[in-house]
Parts: sequence; C-alpha cells; structure tokens
Amino acid sequence: MKLKEFFNPRYTTEEMEGSRTRYRARYEISAMDWADGKPGYPTIGVGKVFAKGKMEPVSWDQYGKCTRNGKREPQFDLVRKAQREIETGYLSAIGILGIVIVLAYIILSTYLNNLL
Repeated sequence: MKLKEFFNPRYTTEEMEGSRTRYRARYEISAMDWADGKPGYPTIGVGKVFAKGKMEPVSWDQYGKCTRNGKREPQFDLVRKAQREIETGYLSAIGILGIVIVLAYIILSTYLNNLL
C-alpha cells in the first residue's frame, strides 16, 4: 500500500456514486474506468456537475479530485461522509476555542483591573 493511500484512501465505486461535492452541487457519474485492475476502486470517474443552471462535463480521479477542461475544480471534489464529520467537528472546535479565548480575556482583564 502506498503512503498516500494510507492517509488518503482511494474512493470505492459506492463512495464515488454516493458522496457529495464539496459545495453540494448535484452531480452524476456516467462512466468509470479501472485502469489498474483493482475491482471496486476506479481510477477515474467521468460525469457531469449541475452548476449555475447548466451541466458541466467533469472527471474525478481515484481520490475524488475533480477536473474540468484540464483544470482543477476543488469546489466539485467529492467528500466522504467521514470527511464531512471531520470538517464539522473542526469548525465546532474552532468556535469553542474562540469562546474560551474571549471568556479568558474577560476574566483576566477583570482580575487585573481589580488588582490595580
């Protein structure tokens, strides 16, 4: 197993078809290719994304990265359910940390004002 696949595993056929895009655009995969012969793990998925009221032809690599007309389109990258949970948890942690910092500042400033 390659090191990249350990930290960023390849998408399975079901994950490619059942994930969502990073910015929740509707998509449809019409064809997949298994160039390296690993069943259940496609190397490329070809389809279309419905964005701004029109269909755009795109392709996704084995890691869910999207390209359109040869250019990377990160807003159409596929996101697994586990990745969504991590992103949600990350935002929650940042929010809680912000609240703790504000509260610590208020308490510390009040304490220092009382000392003087």
